[in-house]
Amino acid sequence: MGWIPTNEEFADEAKNYEDVKFFAKTKNQLVIFILIVSGISIFFVGSFDISWIGIAIYLVLAGFIYLNHRWAIVVFALMYLADKILIISMGARPTTSIIFGAVALVLSYSAYRVATELKKQKGHQPDD
Repeated sequence: MGWIPTNEEFADEAKNYEDVKFFAKTKNQLVIFILIVSGISIFFVGSFDISWIGIAIYLVLAGFIYLNHRWAIVVFALMYLADKILIISMGARPTTSIIFGAVALVLSYSAYRVATELKKQKGHQPDD
């Protein structure tokens, strides 16, 4: 799997979803990314800061993403991208923000596509 998976890879993961191992599922990779980023953020955040609210929201969204809720994937991607743009606009060095933002967007896109494919295969709409 390259940076951006192909349609065949999305369909294959959705088709064999029950047999795919935990770390091979794109939604689980996104959840792990959120947990790692939140852990790093907790390490750098002061004792009382507005950032705790964002971390809490990310962790709640991670739970919904684990359950394959597509809206949570979109909300996380938009929030994370807005956060990275804000950090860059405040004068931080853009290298790490761009790298982490790109990884988040690729994982979010992949997880969204697989969740959409799973929804098509099941033929019903439990999460929206």
